[in-house]
Amino acid sequence: MSGAYRFHRCLAAAAALCAATASTVSAQVIYDNGAANVLSTPTSAAPLLAVELRDGAGGAVTTLDVIAGAAIGVVGGGSTPPGGTINADPVSARVLASSVLNVTGGARATGDLYATDNANVTLSVLAFDDAVIEGSARLTLLNGGRIDDDIVVLGSAHLEMGPGGRLDDEVEIRNNATANFTGGLIADDLVVVDNAVVTISNITISDSIEAGGASVTHFNGGTAGDVFAAENAVVNINGGSVTDIIAAAPGGVINVYSGGVAAEVNATLNGQVNFFGGVGGSVVVNAQSGGRSKLAGLVANQIDVNALAGQLAISGGSANELTVFAELSGVVDISGGDFGTVDLEAQTNSVITIYGTEFFAFGQPLAFGVVPFVAGDLVGTLADGSPFEATFRRQFSPVGLAGQIVLVNLPEPSTALLAALALPAVWCGRRDDASSV
Repeated sequence: MSGAYRFHRCLAAAAALCAATASTVSAQVIYDNGAANVLSTPTSAAPLLAVELRDGAGGAVTTLDVIAGAAIGVVGGGSTPPGGTINADPVSARVLASSVLNVTGGARATGDLYATDNANVTLSVLAFDDAVIEGSARLTLLNGGRIDDDIVVLGSAHLEMGPGGRLDDEVEIRNNATANFTGGLIADDLVVVDNAVVTISNITISDSIEAGGASVTHFNGGTAGDVFAAENAVVNINGGSVTDIIAAAPGGVINVYSGGVAAEVNATLNGQVNFFGGVGGSVVVNAQSGGRSKLAGLVANQIDVNALAGQLAISGGSANELTVFAELSGVVDISGGDFGTVDLEAQTNSVITIYGTEFFAFGQPLAFGVVPFVAGDLVGTLADGSPFEATFRRQFSPVGLAGQIVLVNLPEPSTALLAALALPAVWCGRRDDASSV
């Protein structure tokens, strides 16, 4: 995940930002009266000063409304503040304790936003450059709310963005943080790592969703270029559209229940991509180097399946054209689905197994077991009762590397049995959507 951890240096800086020194205080306006405040003018004559919000006496909440006419500078009037920076930039606003910052107008601040503890920040305009939200703080972007550069949300913090919100660079949700997107635009990557949980109802992501750690991402609407999952992350796609690539790498799981499906799907190194639904045009599904994929409900015009030292199970869905290629000990199981033209090819030590009844080749009944022919046409009925007709070919020499096409007698089993067939025991127990929010 290139750039996914560019904020690591912010952690130490963020902690340091809490410890204001005397010189820092002289370069910013402190609000700590435990009352409501309004800022409608510049914080000072040039150079502009930053703002800091703190609780008042006895923990009384301090509120600051920044409205039209306001202008906020940076700590030190543009110099590097003592204790560090956010992403090498000076800070314009620090919101601490239980303070509340509402920005509905004013000039764009030249520095960054930092919120921690139980702070609450709401933006309705383009207000800051980078942002770090940690502790149990909360950032809400309403219509017009915008962060111009990177943002990281960590700890137990929360990010909320609705229609009209905009994040112009990479967004990283980490640790036990959460995020909820009901609209708006992310103009770069959305990175979800550690134990973070993200729910997307409707959003445009110009680049990728990159999920890692033990994170859970629910993509229920909107558009994204790519979706990647690794390191025990789970991504559940239940709507919206993924336009380019869906890929699961080591330990990652992507479950597709509905929505538009990317043209290229990759499951690699124990990564899993499972289709319980989804709609596509021409879709290529690759299970390679130990990757696994299940096709139980994908609907497309054309589906090309490649098992390259990987495993694929086809138990449902439909396509006008289905091509199945197995190579390098790849394994493909076919037990159901409604397919028009079907082409099967088994190469080096690979096995394509077809579950069903009454198979014929060359107009003659075929015995169950290994198909003895090198190539031909196969007609029969799949285990779910669907008619099946395919051309096939297989590698036969040398004998020790021959590919196999195997027929297994399995007449229309119960729904539970079909589910067990399509989802081998080794796949069970995955967090399909057990972590839904």
